[in-house]
Amino acid sequence: MPWKVTLEGRIARDGTSLPLSEMLAILEGIAETAALKGAMHRTRLSYRAIWDKLARIEAVLGRAAAHRVKGHGTRLTPAGEALRGSL
Repeated sequence: MPWKVTLEGRIARDGTSLPLSEMLAILEGIAETAALKGAMHRTRLSYRAIWDKLARIEAVLGRAAAHRVKGHGTRLTPAGEALRGSL
């Protein structure tokens, strides 16, 4: 049987808290597809839920994690890439 490694833990700031594994799945999904759709597939959450979670990631981070342009997709900001790299 193959091994499965799971990252557990949370990151919190000013009363907002998110599981690290969920943050990583959202950031990885956006980075791989340049769209929230990638995060939706990774987490099996709705488009609206991803938007809400992204807002919470940004609240914890204290800055924008993704740059969204209507009709042109979503890309991670340098802060979002740094957070992704640290997870």
